[in-house]
Amino acid sequence: MAAFLQSLLGFILFYFGGVALGWIVLPLVRVFSANEAVGKQRCQRIVASCFKLFLWWLSIRLYNFGFFSQSGEPLNATYFTKPGVVIANHPSLLDIVLIVATIGHGTIIVHKRFYFNPLLGPLAWCCGYIWADLSIGRGAKVVHDAVSCIKAGGTVVMFPEGTRSEADNLMKFRRGAFQIAQMANVPLIPLWLNCEPRYMGRNQGFRGYPKRGKVSLYLFPFVADQSEFLVEDARGAAKFWEERYLKKLNSFG
Repeated sequence: MAAFLQSLLGFILFYFGGVALGWIVLPLVRVFSANEAVGKQRCQRIVASCFKLFLWWLSIRLYNFGFFSQSGEPLNATYFTKPGVVIANHPSLLDIVLIVATIGHGTIIVHKRFYFNPLLGPLAWCCGYIWADLSIGRGAKVVHDAVSCIKAGGTVVMFPEGTRSEADNLMKFRRGAFQIAQMANVPLIPLWLNCEPRYMGRNQGFRGYPKRGKVSLYLFPFVADQSEFLVEDARGAAKFWEERYLKKLNSFG
């Protein structure tokens, strides 16, 4: 029960902290920044720092967190200094917190439910996040805005599945992230998230909280003579990476 109350309190603080950031702190940061781009970058870094604090809170009772590079060394923000498209599987609601805390910045593609939420939406606006839905017209706008963000020196964070994964499976990968990487001519930065035991996954809600668990974030290793994960064909890349993520999932099963 103590672990449950600890995690519940953590998420209450997370929610109301997001409201305070979005309505008070981040608007002031935007107002007193030299320009819009600088303001968005500062807001993203503030949010990343708050996410780190939230993960520290969860680590006290709930999860051990691990971050690993291709060589098995600790993964940190130095791996994300160049513009790119960060992709990852999406097993739980903790995923975006973990990724942004590790990267230290990033423009997130968020669902319009979050972007237009009256309480948390201002946070997304201040950080320059891009909202998406399933409409074709909006998808084209997302790609255009994301490419513009990258060409301005930013990093975009996306989940190719578009929503949280099914238990022990993956949703079909959409092409958006790969189209963005191809059009912006930047590499993919593929991350793998492993959550043991599963927590706050699709159709799981707040039930089944673990007394103690482990969440790991891995950077995919290069194969053959690769030095970057470049995209030449978005459709083919989506299929290739879906298959590679499935292999990774099976290796953890």
